[in-house]
Amino acid sequence: DTSELRYPVWSVQALGIIGVVAFMLMLLPQVAVNAYRRSTNGMSVGLIVLWHLGSLLATAHYAALPEPAVFGALGLSVFSFFCGILEAQAFAYRRSGSQMTCKASGHSIDSIGGMSVSSDSTASPSPQDASRLPPWSRCLIAFSAITLVWVLFDLGLVFLFKAAPQEVSFVAGNVASAV
Repeated sequence: DTSELRYPVWSVQALGIIGVVAFMLMLLPQVAVNAYRRSTNGMSVGLIVLWHLGSLLATAHYAALPEPAVFGALGLSVFSFFCGILEAQAFAYRRSGSQMTCKASGHSIDSIGGMSVSSDSTASPSPQDASRLPPWSRCLIAFSAITLVWVLFDLGLVFLFKAAPQEVSFVAGNVASAV
């Protein structure tokens, strides 16, 4: 008999709030580590993009419900925000620290820019290197672009889910985002 297993409503709500806040902030330590190291080495960008897509699907579903689940949509929006930061960091930091050394000549070669610098480092940087933006600037620009694209995509999904039958929006918002 399950009628004996009743919990106070406040305890269930408190655990739910703690769970949503933990979910919202679970990517924050990775954002901080990436910023400290100025690198995203070891981070799976594909995983972050899939998480971001899943959270956007679920956010659009919650926002398109006849009675929107505001707290759920807000939690997923914050999670999407941190996914966007991680994607921007992956873009911004992919250029920094990527140097190879040519065994034949001893020159250091930047694998992204392709600039060759002699091993004694007396060569002056090219104007192209002098104009490169610092990683935090590239991160901010990438985050702005990523956020704009994802927000427009999410708004489109909200309108699509509102126009679609309830079953379709449920499958796309709940099931597909969980896969």
